[in-house]
Amino acid sequence: MLHEYEIAAYIEGSFPELYTKDDKAWQNNTGAFKAIKLLSCYLEKKSREHDSAAVTKIMRLAESIYTKGNATVKTGIENIFVYSINTIMPQESSARKKLQAIIPTHIFSIYVQQVLRSRN
Repeated sequence: MLHEYEIAAYIEGSFPELYTKDDKAWQNNTGAFKAIKLLSCYLEKKSREHDSAAVTKIMRLAESIYTKGNATVKTGIENIFVYSINTIMPQESSARKKLQAIIPTHIFSIYVQQVLRSRN
């Protein structure tokens, strides 16, 4: 089980470029929500750069964090990461379907629930 204080190091294991030397002290003291927000911002950046390999890797990491995380970690993924997917979702149908195809199962399920709730 991943706890909130482990998330920053878990993310750094896959994306060391997110953390500079100056971030090391911050990383050791950050909460899960701040680390997940950093991952969400990186998703948006890589999406704008049309780096589909990085977007796929970020999505898989978020799925892994979600499935292995405790309740606090799951809440962070649901309320920060999944919510940010809407900012990168293309309007054009074929591009939207292409992105939806790379979103892992748990993350996509939560995303769909959020979209449906927002329409009520």
